[in-house]
Formats: sequence, structure tokens, C-alpha cells
Amino acid sequence: MPDKTYYFNEYDIGGEEWDTNPENMVDGEILSEASATETTIQLLTSNTCPGTNFGFISKVELRLHGTYAPVFGTLLTRPIFTAGDGDNNGVPEFIATWSEYIDITTNSNAPPSWTWEDVKNLKCDIDYTFGLFQAACGKVEIRVTYSETPPANPYPIGRLRKDVISGYHCFLGAYVNAKQDGYDPLKLPDGTVF
Repeated sequence: MPDKTYYFNEYDIGGEEWDTNPENMVDGEILSEASATETTIQLLTSNTCPGTNFGFISKVELRLHGTYAPVFGTLLTRPIFTAGDGDNNGVPEFIATWSEYIDITTNSNAPPSWTWEDVKNLKCDIDYTFGLFQAACGKVEIRVTYSETPPANPYPIGRLRKDVISGYHCFLGAYVNAKQDGYDPLKLPDGTVF
């Protein structure tokens, strides 16, 4: 499946930011790094995704470039969605390279069905709890996996799910009852029909 990559390019200046060169985490360069020499959070407030629709999103992941090892302390990514904060996702060790990808597709408060606008509006906390040494991060990347065609229907014609049929019967029963009471639930008071 094809994918698109973006990166976070703005942060909470003067607010939630790492203590040394926080601007380096959002400059698009992997060799200039922000570093944390104490327990701190950097809030990444914007990314380079323009919101252009390329197709149906199946996975959204994050990764970081820099240096971190668990002996240094604890490093977490916490995506921030329109509905609220996602999960605290532990970051595996990475030394002067890219971390592994961290799948945030189904984090708490993640969109149930991702759109490209959801990717555009994604924010993220990079949360470091200081240990023995500092952590460094030069870039936080977003990878979006998608397909140009909609996902296959797992319930083809002739194989309706039981809960879909049951839901239809509930709707049909409510509709019939409302019609018997002289009310059309598919018509607004002004006569507009759904």
C-alpha cells in the first residue's frame, strides 16, 4: 500500500517545550536536535500535511530521529486528536537514527475512521522523564498508509450481518409506530424529507 510522510513543523513556543534548542525538533532537519536535560514535554502544534485527500487511510504512525535509550529516562509520544489526548506510547531505544514506527491509528480518542483533515489537525506531546542522561530529537515524522480504493466490504450482498438486520428491524418498527401516531419521522416540520 502507498504511504505519505509528513513531519511536525511548529511547537508551543514559550509554553510546553524542551529546555535546549526546542526549535530544532520542528525545523525539518534530522541533524539539528532539541535536547531535554530535565523532565519536560514539548507540544508539537502543527505538521506539514495539507489535508489533501489521497485515498482511504488504513494506518497512521509516528517515529522520531535522535538519541534515546531507556537508561536515559522515559520517552513517550502522546498524540493529541480533536477528541482529546491519545495514549502514552513508549518509544523504543534509538541511537543517532530513526526510532521504530509507533502505530497511533487506534489510540484512545483517535478518529474511528481517519480523514486527511484528521492528519492535518494532529498534534503531539513528546514527553521525556529525565534519567541518567539527556535525550535528543531532531524530527518527529508522521507516516500515513492509505489505498486509493475503499476497503473491501466484509459483508457482501446476500450476507448481511445479524446486528445490521436487527438494527434495520428496530428502525422499521419505530418508523411504523410513528406513522401510526400520525408523525412521519423522515419528514421535518417544515416538510423537508430526509
